[in-house]
Amino acid sequence: MPLLVLMNTDKVIFECLDKLTNFILDPEGATCSFEMAHGVGFYDYLAQRPDSRLSIMFDELMDFSNKMLFDKMMMVYGGFSEVVELMDVGGNEGSTLKHLISLYPDIKGINFDLHHVIARAPNLEGVKHVAGDIDEITEKAKDSMEGCYSFSVGRCDFGRDLECRKLRTQRCHYVEDI
Repeated sequence: MPLLVLMNTDKVIFECLDKLTNFILDPEGATCSFEMAHGVGFYDYLAQRPDSRLSIMFDELMDFSNKMLFDKMMMVYGGFSEVVELMDVGGNEGSTLKHLISLYPDIKGINFDLHHVIARAPNLEGVKHVAGDIDEITEKAKDSMEGCYSFSVGRCDFGRDLECRKLRTQRCHYVEDI
């Protein structure tokens, strides 16, 4: 896939690969080589540069991977007919929910993602976009998501997997990663 090659050969990515050995030998408080190279983690970097080539490629790649995995998910999981409300954590611009709601029009979709991603998200019928980081999402889930269903196709922020899992188990039924 050309988009994946373009993204992984971007100068910003190569700069963090250049720091990989240093990170392994002496991390200097950094959580990853990307942070060592750029001073912030990957998602914060994208959030600070929402219109950058890398940010746009990343969002397009996430959208493509969602489409690619969605048909497989539908073959494995047939329980969406019982769902009234569905939250997609890290749902990018909401394309997966849009497709799901086209198949199950009674579902109310809630798409959670970072502020800079939601800022570009188009209005989609049946989908409410909510922006925030994982901490904000957790609070919003506590307040309003009891009994909902949640899914995320392996998109938790690398440094926050534990928090993401807490969100999944607090008040939502969770559709397992594929």
